[in-house]
Amino acid sequence: MYAQRRQLHRAIAEWYEQAQADDLPTVYPLLAYHWGRAEEPAKTLAYLELAGEQALRAGAYQEAVDLLTEAWSRSRAVQPTPDVVRQARWHRQLADAYEGLGRLPESRQHAERAVALLGRPVPATRLRSLGDLAGQALRHASGRIWPRRLLGGARADRGGALEAARAYERLAILNYYASARVAGVAAVLHQVNLAGRLRPSPELARAYGTLSVAAGIVQLRSLAGRYAQRAREIAREADDLPALAWVLETTCALDISMGNWTAAREACTEGLRIAQHLGAQRRWNELATMQAQVLYHQGEFGRLAAWSAEMSAIASHADDPQRKAHVLLAEAWFLLPQGRTDAAVARLQEATELLAGRGSRSDEILADGVLALAYLRRHDQERARLTARRAARLIAQAQPTAFHIIDGYAGVAEVYLSLWEAGDPAAARPARQACAALRQYARAIPIARPRAWLCEGLAAQLAGHHRRALAAWDKSLAAAERLAMPCEQGRAHHQIGRHLPAAHPSRLAHLTRAGEIFAQTGALYELANVQAAISRQPGIEPIRPTP
Repeated sequence: MYAQRRQLHRAIAEWYEQAQADDLPTVYPLLAYHWGRAEEPAKTLAYLELAGEQALRAGAYQEAVDLLTEAWSRSRAVQPTPDVVRQARWHRQLADAYEGLGRLPESRQHAERAVALLGRPVPATRLRSLGDLAGQALRHASGRIWPRRLLGGARADRGGALEAARAYERLAILNYYASARVAGVAAVLHQVNLAGRLRPSPELARAYGTLSVAAGIVQLRSLAGRYAQRAREIAREADDLPALAWVLETTCALDISMGNWTAAREACTEGLRIAQHLGAQRRWNELATMQAQVLYHQGEFGRLAAWSAEMSAIASHADDPQRKAHVLLAEAWFLLPQGRTDAAVARLQEATELLAGRGSRSDEILADGVLALAYLRRHDQERARLTARRAARLIAQAQPTAFHIIDGYAGVAEVYLSLWEAGDPAAARPARQACAALRQYARAIPIARPRAWLCEGLAAQLAGHHRRALAAWDKSLAAAERLAMPCEQGRAHHQIGRHLPAAHPSRLAHLTRAGEIFAQTGALYELANVQAAISRQPGIEPIRPTP
């Protein structure tokens, strides 16, 4: 009976192979199942591998995890002498699948296992990470001067170099979310140096795209622009849509961090179109979050509300808590400026629950920092203080990498500054520490500079240094105008006007301009604060929001 079942499964598998020969990928999972029941381990393993890779490309991440995990477990019976490159590929694919599910710790485990199998274990200490970074930077620099040296010895190990480059790309992304700058830049350099052996290739395009973001973070912005341009050229020459979508995402991130809004919009639009065509759900979500960032920083809160609704409709079908948290954070970006504080608190509380323990320190900083500010606006000082303290601890462990978490850093600073201004002397020290952290973050992320100078000014004012405060707010306003960030301009005008003497000739002009900006953008919460300041000047009509 048992032998008959094996023969039946073999017959079914052979029939599928013949009947579906022209469209075999559609039956990879069935073939893996039937060859497994027929006890043909080599064929079972081959089809499990193909089915897992197909599920990964289709965005069926849990199915990919199940298939690739089974392939890995069965491989020991099929291959007494392990095929290291093949096993590394499975671990790298598992890393990709777990990242697609928002399970970043598991993704990291498999990515690190992949590079370790290929003889490149991830350094276990910060000192070794610094050494690794220095070594890869030297290798990259020498490769630019003597390209043949980088290519030397590569032809014999093309498969290993390809898999290692892909695994290091995953590690670079994970380190970005973890706010681990040293390890992140080192991973990017590994990726570029390995992909440089394979040029020209989609992997090299992806590597240059990732490197452009890393170069921007370490303030080599001219070099970052050249890497971004080269990444786009290689991706288009290779005619590889997944690589081009990734390059557009990375160059969009670079453009947003530097305030190049037109270029960022164009990259987002094209990247979203490609991601939708490919069915790449996570890539679409990441680009959609960037689009939300552009709308937020440009003060387009009405469009942001509509866009976040579209993001929510798509993310609702995903089994990815990080994607769902990104949608909730995008909603908070327009709810808080509009003064809808209770709704914002509900979204932010849900986001913090989704992100807890998921391995994305950067997202946790954003969620906690903004939630602390939302609690403060709801006059819940105790929760505001506790949440700000939690975010401050995360910031103390972070190295500035992620461009999208300005409001996390700023939220902590603004909470402590507000508590200090309200008469709590114990808030002075953490306020100064939060301002220092925001200042350090702004060195890496130019669009954070208006807010950093704004908070510096508030700290100086509270310390009794009025002229220093006005100088800081002037710098905040100049940076906001240069970067075309309207709400940041309004905030700077507001602080300058609020702290000038009542009889000063420029006071009303600054407050009026702040009110006009907040009325035009729909930032009703901040408009109300400006109106309160203006109302103290007799005979002045309040500013009305733009319909």
